[in-house]
Amino acid sequence: MNQPTKQCGRVNLGVVLALAIGVGFAVMIGWFVLKGASPQNANAFSQGDFDAVPDVNEILGSAESGKGLRLQFADKDDPSRVAATLEAESYSPVEIDGRIEPNLYELDQVQAQVFLDSGETVVIESESGRFSMPDRQSGPESGSLIGSPRVSLLPVGGAIDAPELVVQFDDALNFNFNYSHVETKGRIEVIGPGVEFVGHHLTARLNEQRRRIDVLEVERGEYIKYDPSAGRGGSLKSPTEPVAPGAREETIGSRSTNIQPGSIKGPPATEPWIVPAAFSTGQPTPAAIEPEHLALYRATFKDSVELKQGSKRVTADLLEAWVRLVNHKLPVRTSPAGSTAPAASAPEALLQSILAQVESDLQEDDLKPQPTSGLESPPTSPGQLQSENPATEEPSDEPKPLGVASASSDDLIELYWTGQLRVVPLVNSEPDQLAKDDAALRFTSTETGLVHFEDVGSSGHAAVAAFAATREELTLTGPGGSVVLEADDTGWIEASKTVVRLATGDVTVVGPGQINDGQRPAHGGRNTTKYVRWLDQADFQFNITDGRMTGDIQSAQFSGQARAVDGDRRFDGGMLVASFDDDGHGNRVISTIEGYDLTATDGRGATMSGERVELPFTVTEPGKSEPSAMYAEGNVVVDRDGSRIASQSLSAILTKDADGSLVVSDVVAQREASYTDGESIRATADRIEANGIHEIATLFGGQGEPARVDYEDSVIVGPQITFSQHPQRGSVVGAGSFEQKKENGRVVAAWRDRMTFDRTLGVLECVGEAAVDQVLVTGETRTTRGDQLIVEFINHADELIFDAATVFGSDAQLATVESRQAGDDGATDPVSLLHLQATEILATGGGDGLIVPIGGRLVVLDRREGAGEGLDGWDRGHAMFSWQSTMVVDRLLGTARLSGDARAIHRTLDDGRTAEIAADTIIASFEESDDAGFEVNSLDARGTAYFRMEDREVLAALLRFDSKSKILHAVAGPNEPIRFIDNTTGAVVSAQSLEWDMETDRIVVDQPSPIALPRGGG
Repeated sequence: MNQPTKQCGRVNLGVVLALAIGVGFAVMIGWFVLKGASPQNANAFSQGDFDAVPDVNEILGSAESGKGLRLQFADKDDPSRVAATLEAESYSPVEIDGRIEPNLYELDQVQAQVFLDSGETVVIESESGRFSMPDRQSGPESGSLIGSPRVSLLPVGGAIDAPELVVQFDDALNFNFNYSHVETKGRIEVIGPGVEFVGHHLTARLNEQRRRIDVLEVERGEYIKYDPSAGRGGSLKSPTEPVAPGAREETIGSRSTNIQPGSIKGPPATEPWIVPAAFSTGQPTPAAIEPEHLALYRATFKDSVELKQGSKRVTADLLEAWVRLVNHKLPVRTSPAGSTAPAASAPEALLQSILAQVESDLQEDDLKPQPTSGLESPPTSPGQLQSENPATEEPSDEPKPLGVASASSDDLIELYWTGQLRVVPLVNSEPDQLAKDDAALRFTSTETGLVHFEDVGSSGHAAVAAFAATREELTLTGPGGSVVLEADDTGWIEASKTVVRLATGDVTVVGPGQINDGQRPAHGGRNTTKYVRWLDQADFQFNITDGRMTGDIQSAQFSGQARAVDGDRRFDGGMLVASFDDDGHGNRVISTIEGYDLTATDGRGATMSGERVELPFTVTEPGKSEPSAMYAEGNVVVDRDGSRIASQSLSAILTKDADGSLVVSDVVAQREASYTDGESIRATADRIEANGIHEIATLFGGQGEPARVDYEDSVIVGPQITFSQHPQRGSVVGAGSFEQKKENGRVVAAWRDRMTFDRTLGVLECVGEAAVDQVLVTGETRTTRGDQLIVEFINHADELIFDAATVFGSDAQLATVESRQAGDDGATDPVSLLHLQATEILATGGGDGLIVPIGGRLVVLDRREGAGEGLDGWDRGHAMFSWQSTMVVDRLLGTARLSGDARAIHRTLDDGRTAEIAADTIIASFEESDDAGFEVNSLDARGTAYFRMEDREVLAALLRFDSKSKILHAVAGPNEPIRFIDNTTGAVVSAQSLEWDMETDRIVVDQPSPIALPRGGG
């Protein structure tokens, strides 16, 4: 038979509980009590024969039947130490059918004690027992503890009335060490510091050689209850009597025996005895480092599984647990002791708050006393142990509470089940559950289909709930979105797989899922008015407090065609990221939303999209926040009621209008920025700044690329264009241009300094080298030049019609207005020209009126073929008009009036003949037509009028020239006759009137005066 293995410290209570083998712990303690020490040891004697040691059976046989029994066992590895004792009030051989069975004994009032290396003591008691002890080298080989067997564990320094662990059996506890088997068919109850276990019909088989449990079964379970807040360790008491240094007093029942170092007490006359090991006074040789022992286990709880802590509750059909033990304990890399931080209140944290509490609290390190040198300072008895420092220790008679009677409902963890509990080792391979963890749990429901969990105000379910303890990772899975986490009246989440990492506060939903707002419908279904859904994955980050995950969410990320819907408002994107913060009132509210490949709509005609969009939020009231700004990058588009602004980068302030709707203001759009009103306006610029899309906007040009505004029929270009009450008012800072296209032609305006326009007032002003060019479909070109140009329009049927224009020049640079008519042959020289110059020119009536309030000049050119054929090309030529006061032209009446030293000079195109007319006032009558162009019908010169043609001159008070009849009429004034002067002859004629036919060169004089001729020389 193999020698029992040395017990190295107390088996970790937390592991026992995590595997639900509190019963197995008690069984193992019983095994080591009876199997873990030798009743004799050859090393106890320096000289002697092993065979000289009496056999156990010989001792029992020589003892008087029915008398008391006491056995002492020496530690086989340390003969100087008493390892265990066995005591009974009476014993007797077993008689079966009148025949005494050899090696089989019945004992009454059985008590056994085992003294562990850790300093703890195990006490085993029963009303009776039946033991088979056939081998003198060992204690009992098999047998039964009958009559309420009880196993107690006394802590280091603890009193016998304050055990740390108690295991109570209602039925007989049977054991057979040949097969390492123990069994009891009745009820088993385990009570420890803050822990209780109840089950029925225990069967266990232990593997002594491999130091593991081969199988442990409880056919019918009831519950495990655990209070994580329960204290550990017993009270310390000073010995009632002094004990000599190095001495140890063993007390069993009412009898005691003192063992002195280096001495062996002789046997009492009335009871059998086994020689205890001799004590050594020298220092022991340090024990060799124990090799690492690895064991993997799987525990299964079946049927009606329910895990509870306070208001938290988990139900399932099956609970499985996997664990890796190194030297009978979880490795130190397992998560630390439990935290006092509050558990998460969010639905997704419900299950983890229970399991994490269980796992962390079950992994407290054992109390491990320092090794002593032999028994120089041994405890006085198993029930009354000596303090290391009795002078400073405060004695306490208060028994240590066991069980969970004092646990609060919030602390107490309860596990219920009605079926089998089975614990088996994993010997062939390491399961996937332990690939990255030392302990793991899994809840499943094969009958009911779903694992359910609930708390006050929250609930949920999944097909499988798995917990990886080392990484503190909870995984909920279920096909077809059957993972549901719900907060009552607040919202719920649906998914197929959810992973909660408790140590880091990360929660990941793998695959499609949806978060719904409001109360979950009893008949199922989803919320269609307020929800977030995604196709690929969702990630949540929660705050960590005292190393434990809380319900304070930090961020949420949704990937794969993510969509967030709040009534009519909607966000769609490849990824949505939401950050949360405290609102100052203890509420978690959204602080930022980021979207990638995002499209958003407010449900009131406004949409926004971009490759990356960030929306900061501000708190508007406790528990509520609203977006306050927007930052976007990459193909950004903001659209509202048909108006659109687009760019590669955009920032904006979000405010509420009078209706409570979010509106965009203080927009800054950069790089490839553009704006359109959806009807007639499009603006492009390198940068657009706007205070309200429909109110004020400024466009900035970039390097070599000015800003541009396109209307239906016109374009404004400039380095900086500003709109006020867009698009009604605006200005251009710096050199720019304006172009307009209509059916009858094209108009182009340019300026050097600035341009302003007001469509409501119908005013356009250009400053600094202003120029306007108009090209008509007829080939006519009209130009205007000046330092300042003011154009006025009138609104007719929502269309701006030109009304008036004022051009200002300077003495250095006169204002000019010009009209050119190109020929059909495409020649650059005009066939007709009107060129007006002055320091101020005013066009009225849509161009039908022309006013020059200051002196100026007008040049007229006519090169049209066939014009003036009756006068041999008189009309074809150059004409220049000048005046010193004003010029007024009315094209509707066909009149032009020049005042103040007015003068008109005409030179024919064919022969270069020159005609000149001058007067205080010249009034011209003319007509215009598309075919004939501009034709003067007549000229009236009044007030000291003067006419000259070649060498002949006419002076009169009134001159009238009729261009159709080619006749000049001259009329004298009241006090002054006309004068006709012929410079070729020197003749001078005075008369009251004169008629000169230019075509026939015939002159008719009315009431002439004598003709005066110059005398000839001689």
